[in-house]
Amino acid sequence: MLKFDNPFDGQGRWFKGNIHAHTSATDGQLSPDEVAKLYRENGYDFLGIADHNKLVIPKPIDGMIYIPCEEVDVPLSSYPGTSPRCIHLVAVGISEGLGLTPEEKTDLTPEDVIKMIKERGGEAILAHPYWSNLTIDEMLLCKGCIGLEVYNTYFQTMLDMGVASVHWDQMIQKNVPMLGFANDDAHSYSEKDDLLSDCCGGWIMVRSESLTADDIFNSIRKGLFYSSTGPEIKNLTIDGNKITVETSPVKTIAFHGYDMQGKFYYRRDGGLIDTATYEFDEYKIYIRIQCTDADGKMAWTNPIYFKDDLS
Repeated sequence: MLKFDNPFDGQGRWFKGNIHAHTSATDGQLSPDEVAKLYRENGYDFLGIADHNKLVIPKPIDGMIYIPCEEVDVPLSSYPGTSPRCIHLVAVGISEGLGLTPEEKTDLTPEDVIKMIKERGGEAILAHPYWSNLTIDEMLLCKGCIGLEVYNTYFQTMLDMGVASVHWDQMIQKNVPMLGFANDDAHSYSEKDDLLSDCCGGWIMVRSESLTADDIFNSIRKGLFYSSTGPEIKNLTIDGNKITVETSPVKTIAFHGYDMQGKFYYRRDGGLIDTATYEFDEYKIYIRIQCTDADGKMAWTNPIYFKDDLS
């Protein structure tokens, strides 16, 4: 049975947003209002300030909608000789902040925190699993999350540890459905030394009936979005056993699935492509589509599942 809410079939319009950014309320370099202004000036329609263990909402700006967010770190045991390790969760769409102190988090598990997020009407996203050096067993503690960050601008620009597509596949292949989010996790908001800026580098394009916090959040919950660091995904159709994707000009289009399932499209002469069709069969478990342009920038669809039980 096909399980996929196709955002390209839905009503409404596309809206661009980021739901993981930091401000001077915790460890960011700009004030909440400055961050909101910067994203609005760069064409963003919605924003989530996910400061550490604190709910922060900027002042209203015309054309900008705020999704209440908060980043919560949950301690894990450390490897000998290393600093304390944490699982970081982005709480999205919460009705009130968690505001947990280090003492309050001492005896909490990721499952406990995810439950608290859901009790506040929100959903949890597993943040930057690559940089957090999470094992699959540690990620499985977060199976109540709606998804994970397949891309994190801050850690990509800092350490080349922002792309977590392997972590994403690992979770799906353990029977844990996961949406994939591209987020900034911005802190500095400017080029620094020889590093690129950590803002406006990754975003989600959400299909929503209106630009309201409720409608945007409900579309996110349903997976009615795709993620990008540059390329545009223009259309996705499923006709019988054929999946066709149309994109802005890119170097490669990859259909990723379980084991040897999937296909990789490119031109041998190095030219660009903007469409690809993949034929699947009854043995397919899931397929997600990933495209990469000539500058190495990427875009991802959410997974298309072919059965209720992923095993």
